[in-house]
Amino acid sequence: MMKTMGFASFDTTKGKKVDGAANAYAINVSQKRKYR
Repeated sequence: MMKTMGFASFDTTKGKKVDGAANAYAINVSQKRKYR
């Protein structure tokens, strides 16, 4: 689950543009799951 959310990469990509992307991705997944 951590890998799917991108938490593992979050630590490696700290301070990178992926930071925002990973955050938005996690929120999108959470909303999609909740909505469904």
